Amino acid sequence: MLFIDIKLIKFQENLSKKKSALEKSVKQYALVDAPTEAYVIECLKKVENIVDISAVTEDNDPNGNLNKAGGYTAQVYFSSDLVNQSEVYDTSLIEKGTDAGGSKGDNLHGHIWVKE
Repeated sequence: MLFIDIKLIKFQENLSKKKSALEKSVKQYALVDAPTEAYVIECLKKVENIVDISAVTEDNDPNGNLNKAGGYTAQVYFSSDLVNQSEVYDTSLIEKGTDAGGSKGDNLHGHIWVKE
């Protein structure tokens, strides 16, 4: 009887570890598949050559798709010191768009589009 109890305890411990790993994996996948605006900004701030970051709002969305059916829930533009900003014309980073550096939204499934 003691042998069965020990086996059951080990099984339960193993199952608990696997459940925790699955829950962590689901949370990580959500950050890649549909990242929040705050998470994207937090990650972009860690990139060496990014010098400015600006999140789109419904008032300044150049595509008009933010929070619309079939659209997206977040879009963040960034500029890079690898791009000659004197050759990028417009007033705000969002108006400059990806020409200033790049863009990341919740619908891009983990990719950051960068102007080459």
